Parts: sequence; structure tokens; C-alpha cells
Amino acid sequence: MIILLGGFLGSGRGRLARALSKRHGFHYYDMNQKKPQYGFFDKKGRLKEKAQRPKSDAARMRMYKNVTADFPRLSKMYPDTIIQASFHRKQSREYLLEEARRYFDKVIFVWIESDGKHAEKNLLRMEKRAKIRSIEQGKRRMKGMRKAFEAFQDTPHSFSFVVSGPKSAEHLWDRIRSASCS
Repeated sequence: MIILLGGFLGSGRGRLARALSKRHGFHYYDMNQKKPQYGFFDKKGRLKEKAQRPKSDAARMRMYKNVTADFPRLSKMYPDTIIQASFHRKQSREYLLEEARRYFDKVIFVWIESDGKHAEKNLLRMEKRAKIRSIEQGKRRMKGMRKAFEAFQDTPHSFSFVVSGPKSAEHLWDRIRSASCS
């Protein structure tokens, strides 16, 4: 089974993906390895590398094609895999889902939502880890993603989930198990 978690910046999809992979033995596939890298100096003057996020649909499709090129091998080595990204654009999301269906027995797509309070806490965490420059920058990116968002259809294997607290990962797992049985 492959689980794809999508959501806006600050939704908590990364934390959920890592929690599910750790608790339930799923391989966590890091899409950042498929993004171009660039170097920068952090606040303490240390050289860091950071993945460059795709800024256009064409760049997103190139990255997703690199990701799906791993699916034949990935499905054999890690038949239970979890991937998280924004997945907010329809064409690239549908392409990824279609390719996943070719190689994995079950494909579950979950759109992660979170209220403003949780999103703010997540953005603060991301700022402390230098994943975003500032909370304000994160909010601007989130606003841009919302503006560019192309909705998906809820189906038995595709649904929305609202982050609601510390037990969210287990509640999500219950929903995923239910969806995978249908």
C-alpha cells in the first residue's frame, strides 16, 4: 500500500507521515531528495543544503516524474510506503496517483487540513528548524497554495482529514485502514 498525504504548508502532514511510518512500519519516502538542492548559510553561519521547491506546474511535473521513476523498485523493496507533499495541483497529483496505481496494490490519498492554531504552531516549529525563513513567509506561501489549490474528489480511497490534537495520527490510521478495506 502507498499512502499519499497532501495538504497546505503548516497542515501537519509531515509530522503525521513520519508518525505513521514509525508506528506502522511504512517506508517514509522523502521527496526532497528529488528536488534541486541549493546551499545557504544559517543564522549561526553554518553552510546548509536545502531542497528547492518547484515553483511551476512544469517543474512540479519534472519532480513527480523523477519520483515515479522510483516506483517499480520502491514497490518491491518497500510495499508499504508513505509520501507527503502539498499535492495541491490537480495535474501533477493525478499523474502521481495514476503511476502509484500501476505499482502498488492499494493507493490511499489523504488531504490534511488543520485549524489556524495548529498551523501557526507548525509554522513556528518549521521556522525554528530553518525549514521556512519566518512565520510571515510561511503564511504567504500557505496563502499562495490556497489560491492555486485545485480540489480533488472524495472517493473511498481518497478523503480529507482534519488534524485535531495529539491522537491525530492514530485517528488517521483508523481512517486509512477503513479506506484500504473498501
